[in-house]
Amino acid sequence: MKRFAFVIAVLFLAGLAFSDVPHLISYQGLIVDDITGDPVPDGGYPITFRLFDVETGGSEIWSESYPSVTVTGGLYSVMLGSMTAFPFSVDFSERYWLEVVFDGTTLSPRYELGASPYALNISDSVYNIAGYVFGDGYTEGCLAQSGLSLPSGEIVSPTRDATAVYGFGDFDVGVYGYSDLWEGVIGYSTGDDGVQGVSTSGSYAGVHGMNTSGTTVEGYLGFNGYGIYTPHNAYISEYLQLGGITSAPSPGEGKIYYNSTDKTAYLFDGSVWQNLVGGSAGPHNHWGETWSGTGSGLTLESTGGTGHGLSVDIEPQSTDGSMWLISASYNAVVGLSTGSEYSAGVYGYCNGMANNSGGVVGAFSSVTWGGLGYVDGSGSVWGGYFSGDVNIDGDLTVTGSYPGGISLWNDGGTYIEPVNNTNVSINDAGATFDLQVNGTSSTGASIYGFHTASGAGERYGVLGSCGSLPAGSGTNYGVKGSATGGTINYAVYGDVGGNPGYGVYGTGGAGKPFGYLGGQDYGVYGEGSVLGAASTGHSIGYFKNTVTSSDAAGVYAECANTDYYGYGGYFKGGYYGVKGEVAPTGDLAYYGVEGYVHSVGGAAGDNYGVYGIASGSGMKYGVYGVASGLGTNHGVYGDAMGGTTNWAGYFNGNVNITGSISKGSGSFLIDHPDDPLNKTLRHNFVESPENLCLYRGKAKLDANGEGIVEMPSYFKSLTEEDEASINLTPVGKPFPTGCDWNDDFTAFTVYGEPGREVYYIVLADRDDPVMRELYRPVEETKGENNGWEKGKLLYPEAYGYPEEMGVDYSRNHKQEK
Repeated sequence: MKRFAFVIAVLFLAGLAFSDVPHLISYQGLIVDDITGDPVPDGGYPITFRLFDVETGGSEIWSESYPSVTVTGGLYSVMLGSMTAFPFSVDFSERYWLEVVFDGTTLSPRYELGASPYALNISDSVYNIAGYVFGDGYTEGCLAQSGLSLPSGEIVSPTRDATAVYGFGDFDVGVYGYSDLWEGVIGYSTGDDGVQGVSTSGSYAGVHGMNTSGTTVEGYLGFNGYGIYTPHNAYISEYLQLGGITSAPSPGEGKIYYNSTDKTAYLFDGSVWQNLVGGSAGPHNHWGETWSGTGSGLTLESTGGTGHGLSVDIEPQSTDGSMWLISASYNAVVGLSTGSEYSAGVYGYCNGMANNSGGVVGAFSSVTWGGLGYVDGSGSVWGGYFSGDVNIDGDLTVTGSYPGGISLWNDGGTYIEPVNNTNVSINDAGATFDLQVNGTSSTGASIYGFHTASGAGERYGVLGSCGSLPAGSGTNYGVKGSATGGTINYAVYGDVGGNPGYGVYGTGGAGKPFGYLGGQDYGVYGEGSVLGAASTGHSIGYFKNTVTSSDAAGVYAECANTDYYGYGGYFKGGYYGVKGEVAPTGDLAYYGVEGYVHSVGGAAGDNYGVYGIASGSGMKYGVYGVASGLGTNHGVYGDAMGGTTNWAGYFNGNVNITGSISKGSGSFLIDHPDDPLNKTLRHNFVESPENLCLYRGKAKLDANGEGIVEMPSYFKSLTEEDEASINLTPVGKPFPTGCDWNDDFTAFTVYGEPGREVYYIVLADRDDPVMRELYRPVEETKGENNGWEKGKLLYPEAYGYPEEMGVDYSRNHKQEK
């Protein structure tokens, strides 16, 4: 067998500048025979080097093999990293150990690298710039104090005495910042410029910024005669202030400029500069402006001729009619009045006696209106008010209240007619809705029903009734509501204003269940008599959530009460108060009923996931568990973890177990008899591979040196009596003793010195029918239908294994989501 000893290892870095540091380690070693201590013979030997991040074991993080390394006098040297480069993950920022395999023999122990190889980390984390060391760009930032003294001959910024960071380049960038996460360069100063860039070249900018996250965009400060220059779009979140230009730039040099002489802004439209304010250079344009003040906002006067005091021409901008009425959009002229009484959006006045004249004249062409009035307010307001005769040459459409009293109005099949002289009937033989009312107010109602009759009887503010012929055809709604687009939407909303009654009341008909929303005592109430099994949905309340792959709820109830008060849900039944049922199809953890209590803000109260109370006569069970099926079943399973003391089960009172019990250890724990207020006392159980019964006592020998000990009457029925053993101990000075059983093993005789006493202990293995039924073998092979998975441990930590190797680990973690 080859025997080598690893005597000396010397590692040091190749002496190169930081700007070009290779990941190489110069390594020298001495190999001797580990028996004689002599250097190995000169020659070429195969050597492999392996790097680990642990002293023993683990997996190699780098390796390099040399087929033949020259060894002279036992000495050899190599340049580690020259055959196989160190990966990026090996950055020498933590402890490493080197393992050497010399001529097929792994030398031990591994050699821990000293300080020199870790200097390789400097090449990746620090740059040396003109004698000053700064951070690298992989950290969030670096700090350089103001007032640095630069080496002799270097030029400081010509406008500053000292800078926190100064970069100087004859033909390269002075300061270059690059980041994959944040800004490339951030400048911060409490008394001067955060970032200042100066370039003496007419071809480059003082400051150049670039973003390459998507489409590359660039911007420059101090470039090509401009303070700010970009060949891309510019965004200004507030306002842009322009000044200093007294004449228009040449066409093509910009899109907008401000002339500081005539205080006018100009926009280049592709051919000429257009005046945006007014004056001789362009049209008077106030498009999009809003004026406010007192008196007349705008007065237009025509002195004659065929022209108009105001002419507005607007192109169509809405193809579906949306928003034209409510927001007054897409209209040539809009009059809006929000003032006091007797104010008008548009006011027309005619002071003349000539025929065919008017205060306001509306004419139409195609499918338009000659005049349109709109009201958005309360009180005595009018969409149109006419003091005098009204002549309508065309159709009249009324969307508000009918202005014609009880007279009949007929328009193409839609008509309003009086009923019983006070009510109104609206009929339309061909429309989808007999009555459609469009409301546009931010508050209020499109349809409002108000009934004020007194006395007995049923009254309805709004009553809806719907039927179909033949019966059973179609879908009918007495009242149907739909609400969208609001912050809070109510399809149907009922409010009894604090009076006795129900906000919304519904019934399935005579003898059927009924319920209501919003009553005096209940937010939701249902009552009725429904036959059938609850498991098939026969109930007064039925909720079903059909969502998939989500921890949603069929019913969610919350009592937002103060701490320690309230029930999230309260259920009362004749058989089950609460029943939970799950029909699993997978192999995860499922719960018929789950209780969950979690403390908030470090609360230190007693929490119970499930709390059971049973009282009354007969057998009572606070918690009753039953498990059945294939495999291993647990009637009740408890698990506790994470606390200072963990009890998987804690019983305050007697515990009765009719089956067998298996445990890791056992003891009794009581208050210490000598100091019960301050100490406890524990005695551990006596363990044995047998199911032993123990009987002990003291026998008094007669004058013949004999004493008979009678065993309990059940001894033979309970134990394997013919295999029982007897241990004797003389009381006092030793003397010879002996014993033998009688024929039927109901008693035994002790022999010894006459008149003396003897202690005895009888040990017998249980052999009754219950023990034979519940017997478990002393040794079992895991995985043979005994509940213990092969390859898993009952107590993994005791054998140095991680908790994941425990038999209960997967079961407990199936319960976590």
